[in-house]
Amino acid sequence: MLDSNEVRKIVIDFAERQRKFKLFKGQFEQVKKTFNAVMSEYFEQCSIPQGTGIIFENEFSVSPQESKLKVSKVQRAKVIFDASKLKKVLSKNLFRKVVNKRYEIMDIRGLTEYLKELDADPKIFKQFITVEETVNEERLDYLVEIGELEKSQIGGCFRVEVSEPYFTVKEVGGKDWDSIPGF
Repeated sequence: MLDSNEVRKIVIDFAERQRKFKLFKGQFEQVKKTFNAVMSEYFEQCSIPQGTGIIFENEFSVSPQESKLKVSKVQRAKVIFDASKLKKVLSKNLFRKVVNKRYEIMDIRGLTEYLKELDADPKIFKQFITVEETVNEERLDYLVEIGELEKSQIGGCFRVEVSEPYFTVKEVGGKDWDSIPGF
């Protein structure tokens, strides 16, 4: 059985740590905002290209394995394919290979009644369902790799969403970074 004094101490300890965490988190977010603004200006000023980083000595490090700090600029990009545009530019066979279809029955009673009739019309059948088409990007990449599909065929069938850039800092060892291309 828990003692109410023990529980009270745990509650007080948790509340105090939570308060400190919120304070620290707020301070960290402010420092992070300043850091990102300064790094953005510095990378721009020094014309440091995307995908490379800069190395700074870390005089506060206690370990020679972590004697330097590497700052990198990261900007993620996401490719979003448009299945309806792909349908217009690809053959039926290729389209079927790269697009997954999901059918949803909107009116099962109507569909059941209709299917009971012998001379079913596909156009009427399609009125009862919704078709969702999604591009299988792994399959699309594979078909490009093996040459069954050309990148030029899918031009204009996607858009790229680029995230806001941000910076990362990693501790790195005491290597001779000047000998590594891009640093």
